[in-house]
Amino acid sequence: MGKKLLHGMGWAVRWANWIAAAVAAALLVFIAVSVFYEVIARYVMRAPSRWTYELTGYALVWCALLASGQALAQGAHVYVDLIYERLSPLLARLTNILTCLVGLGFCAFILWYGLNMTRVAILIDQRSPTPLRFPMQYAFAAVPAGMVFLLLEFFRRLMFEIFDPQPPATASTTEAAE
Repeated sequence: MGKKLLHGMGWAVRWANWIAAAVAAALLVFIAVSVFYEVIARYVMRAPSRWTYELTGYALVWCALLASGQALAQGAHVYVDLIYERLSPLLARLTNILTCLVGLGFCAFILWYGLNMTRVAILIDQRSPTPLRFPMQYAFAAVPAGMVFLLLEFFRRLMFEIFDPQPPATASTTEAAE
């Protein structure tokens, strides 16, 4: 794979994840404003809203799933670094490749399952069991949407690990970069 193509694909995936993370940040603002409104409505005006709790819950799910690809790109997901740091460079690289392959498989399965769940919700017109009667396909669609961004990031990492491996970061190279 050509370096230009590889780096162009990497740039596109990073950009897509950045956009998804920006949408997630906007959803966090929506959640904060909605909860503030609910507190004022409930305790000051004594007229609680019917929509706040439910919509902020769905927004939080969307927020977490949309930001998952960006979190992976920034190394914010949990991993066992105590063991990883003791691996040889070759074994660390093979571990990264295996991790990406397992991640791709997991994301593909959850993407398929989420699409199916969303499709069924559309077909049966599934709604939330609350007075709001929110169409559940919009809530369920967060799963495949989030998995697309996570899958793209795993794919980007896999391609770079195979075609453009970087030497493992050491304390001195990490400090020099900062």
